[in-house]
Amino acid sequence: MARTKMSSEDQAYAIEIGNKITARREEIGMKACELAGLVGIDGITLSRIENGKIATSCVILVKIAKVLKVSLSDLQPKELDVYSDVTPETRPLVEEIKKIPLLARGTFINSAIQMIKALRA
Repeated sequence: MARTKMSSEDQAYAIEIGNKITARREEIGMKACELAGLVGIDGITLSRIENGKIATSCVILVKIAKVLKVSLSDLQPKELDVYSDVTPETRPLVEEIKKIPLLARGTFINSAIQMIKALRA
C-alpha cells in the first residue's frame, strides 16, 4: 500500500492530535503498549500516530478517544474549535460538568438551564 505524503497543514494537524493523545494517555497513567492493545493496533502504529508521522483513520481515532475517555473534540486541532459545539469559552464549563457524578449531573444541568433562562429574561 503506497503512502501519500502529508501536506504541511495535515502534518501540523497530525502532530497536534498525536500530542493530545500522548498527553491524555500520560495524564491517566496508561502505557503506550496498553493503549495500542486496547485500541487494536500495534505499538509502532500508535507511536507513529502520537508522533504525528501518520494520520489515523476516524475509526481508530474514535477507539482511542473511547479508551482515553475523552470526546473527539478533545483530540481535534484547536483550529477546528470554531466547528465544535464546545468552544474555547465553554470548554472550562464542560470540563467542570464532567467532574460532577453522573447521578447529580442531570439535576445540576437543569438548575443551570433555569438560571440561564432567568438571566435572559
